[in-house]
Amino acid sequence: MAESINEPNKKLNLVGRLHRAITACKKVKHNIDKKNIKMLDAYASGYYKSEIHASDPHPLNLIDRAVSIWIPYLVGGYPKIIISPKINLALTPFANVFQMSLNQLLKEMKFDSRTLRPAVLNSLFSQGIVKTATDKAGTFKFKGYFAQYGIPFSEVVSDCNYIFDITAKTREQYEFEGDEYYIPTDEAKEEFSKFADKITPDFKLYGDKAPKEVTNPNRIAYNELKNYTRFIDLWLPKEKVIITILPPEKGVTKILRTVNYNGPVFGPYDVLTYKNFPESTIPIPPIYSLMELDAAINCLYSKARNQAERLKKVGVGATGNKEDLETARDCRDGDMLLLTNPDNVKELTLGGVVPEIYDFIAFSLNQYSEQGGNLYTTGGRKAQAKTLGQEELMMSNASRTLNDMAQSVHKFASSIAEKLAFELWNNPTMQIKTIRELPGGIQIPKLYNQLEQEGRFTDFYLDIQMYSMQKMSPEQKLQRMMQILTGWILPTAPMAAQQGQQLNVPAITKELSTYMDIETDSWFLTENPQNQQMNLMGSYQPMGQGNGQQQMSTKTKSSDQRFGASEADNQNNKLAQLNSQNKSQNEGY
Repeated sequence: MAESINEPNKKLNLVGRLHRAITACKKVKHNIDKKNIKMLDAYASGYYKSEIHASDPHPLNLIDRAVSIWIPYLVGGYPKIIISPKINLALTPFANVFQMSLNQLLKEMKFDSRTLRPAVLNSLFSQGIVKTATDKAGTFKFKGYFAQYGIPFSEVVSDCNYIFDITAKTREQYEFEGDEYYIPTDEAKEEFSKFADKITPDFKLYGDKAPKEVTNPNRIAYNELKNYTRFIDLWLPKEKVIITILPPEKGVTKILRTVNYNGPVFGPYDVLTYKNFPESTIPIPPIYSLMELDAAINCLYSKARNQAERLKKVGVGATGNKEDLETARDCRDGDMLLLTNPDNVKELTLGGVVPEIYDFIAFSLNQYSEQGGNLYTTGGRKAQAKTLGQEELMMSNASRTLNDMAQSVHKFASSIAEKLAFELWNNPTMQIKTIRELPGGIQIPKLYNQLEQEGRFTDFYLDIQMYSMQKMSPEQKLQRMMQILTGWILPTAPMAAQQGQQLNVPAITKELSTYMDIETDSWFLTENPQNQQMNLMGSYQPMGQGNGQQQMSTKTKSSDQRFGASEADNQNNKLAQLNSQNKSQNEGY
């Protein structure tokens, strides 16, 4: 029946036309999938093979070197979400609560390690694809009725399972977009009970698709604990629905499930790419441009290694000079030899690396670095310029290339965060507890749920704080903190004091010492020594001289006489001298 769908004279329904489009998409992607497997195989560098074949050596894994430089720069930590009201500033307090709740949700999901980082890694070899929605988590009883509840999720979709409209020039022109996935057959029959007779187990060969084709090169099949069936979810932008169907080879032209979608305008899928081809949505991944150089450099390195292995030094001599040769062979370092004919005994070097190979390898490595956007400069591997100014210029150009990639990752992550925020907003069962810290160390517990919402979802603007996804070392954080402290906060401290803002010196010291791994708590006294001295003076009252507060006041008034003393100041001086004399006399008693 699957073949009859493709007959030109047969009138096709929606699912039949989608089946034909899915088949065409897989045919177009067939050659691309082969190249992706080749790139992944170079990245693995033979690790998953039974043995490293001498016919295909890969001693210098330049693909791994590029990935190790790009990944920490593009995604190194949790993205910090910023939510603010678009117009109505009265919604600011709730925006702060919503912001803390969404950031808490990302941490609970381990969004950086489970979603964002794998997607960015995929984007270097093909394209990074993430699907965001709400998944069924269970049921609960409410007023005698059972209801389902779900939790938002963002899962990475492999490029080999991604399905899209190949006729579109841009993603905005897609008429459909979706992905293939497997679920247990028994659960599928229960979920789609009307089509239970059409749902049959699929034999899934382990290693039939990338990247599993790399991790299982021998294509070893295995029996899973459960039977699984393959399904396809398709997002139809014009109809604003998500439908579930069976693959074309099943021959079932029925829609198993239809879900209305009222989320963000571009649908549940996000795609991360860096280099696009005109009038095509199939990108050219960054790793692809390094493959030829990786192969060439490894070929040269293998040639140089073979030449080095053939290097040998031997002693030679003329025929009939056997005794001299044996004497030279048996001697030790530093021995004095008596030879009949020393000119006939020589050392000969055979083989060795051709010097020109070194030059070409160095040239190829330099081209590799430039092809990747000055990889060595970005990765801090070595200086490539003779002067500091030239090196800073090269770093600026390298940063420009990487910043363009980082901007793509930023937009990608922001779009996913917006979808997660929408799912959180429309989920009536989600409750997130957070703690808001106020100046002075005050902590206020906050609870987010649908009952606490203010305004509408469209009243808020969501973004990710720039550079929050770039991981910094403690030294880098300390350097940036000192820059903002000495470059801005301290110079503006007097102005801030006039506005009622005071620097919390112990808190600043504690945070700086944390990044320097130095304990500074014992450096501070619990009370000001000057205040302690004043308290001691106030507790002692010389006979006939009033209380301690009067004495402190007297000393305070006489402290500024260096600017010119008045008559009252002279009187205060005399009084202070008299107090000092009385104190000395009392101490003498």
